[in-house]
Amino acid sequence: MIHEQTYIFSSDPNLGAEKRSSDGSSFSVRFEQGFGLDAHAVDKSSIYMQVDSATVWNSSPNVITGVNDTLVFLWSGGGRTLVFPEGVYSIADNDDTLNAELQILLVAQGLPSNLFKFTVVPHLNRIVVDSSDTTYGNKTLAFGNPNSIGKLLGFDSNITLPSGVSSVRAPNRASFNNVNYFLIQTDLISDGIPVNDRSQGIVAEVPILVAPNSQIAYEPYNPPKVHASTLSGMSKYEVRFSLLNDNADPVIMPEYWTFRMRLFYQYLPVSKSNHRS
Repeated sequence: MIHEQTYIFSSDPNLGAEKRSSDGSSFSVRFEQGFGLDAHAVDKSSIYMQVDSATVWNSSPNVITGVNDTLVFLWSGGGRTLVFPEGVYSIADNDDTLNAELQILLVAQGLPSNLFKFTVVPHLNRIVVDSSDTTYGNKTLAFGNPNSIGKLLGFDSNITLPSGVSSVRAPNRASFNNVNYFLIQTDLISDGIPVNDRSQGIVAEVPILVAPNSQIAYEPYNPPKVHASTLSGMSKYEVRFSLLNDNADPVIMPEYWTFRMRLFYQYLPVSKSNHRS
C-alpha cells in the first residue's frame, strides 16, 4: 500500500519561512521533529516525491540596479544619464513598459518625452531606436558604457542618431527573456531531475507561460516523480528550498513563491517474527 504526505512550502515569513535570502530566491523551513522516514519501517526503494503545483511571479528583473540600468544620452550641448528602476521591462504592444519608463525619465531630466523611442522588428527580435528630433542635433546613446542597458536591447557600443528623422537598428538580438524557465531545488535529495549531465536536487521545472509581472500558476497534468531514497533514515531539522533560473543560478525574486509537494512511500512487510510475543 502506497502512503503519501502532502506539504505546502512558501517563502513568506508570515507562513513560517526562515532565512529568506536577500534576493528572495531561497528560504528554509524548520521541522521540530525532523523531516525523514524510518529506515527500519519504510522500503527505501519506494520513496519518491513530486511537485503538484507552484505559484511563482514572473517578476525576476531583466534590468538590475548597478548592472544594466543606465542610459547615457549625449549631444553637443551637454548630456544626461537616465537610470531605469530595477524591474521587468518589455516592449510588447500591450505591455510597453520600456518606452513608458523612458518617457518618464526623459521628462524628469527636462527633455522632451518623444526625443527618441524604442521599437522592435518582431521577426528578427531586434530593437530599433527612432528619433525625429532636430533641436538637439546629432545625438549619441552611450550603449558601450559600463552598466548600460544596451546589452538588454542588443547594443554593445555607442550609436549616433543624426539630426532629423533617423533610425538605428541593434546589431544583436534583444534579450528581455533573461529567464526561460524556473527550477525548484531542495537539499532534501542529492540527485533529483538532472539538467543535462548535472543532478543537483531539482524537483520541478516551472515554465513561464505568462506576461511579465504576472503570476505563474503551475499545475502539471503529469508531474515528474523524483526518487528520494535519501529520506530513509534521515532526520533533517532544517530544509532549504531555492528558485533557480535555467542556468541553475539563483534568481532575483521580490515576490513570495509557493509550491505543493507530495511524498510517497511504502512500509516494509512485517515478518511473522515481529508478531511473536
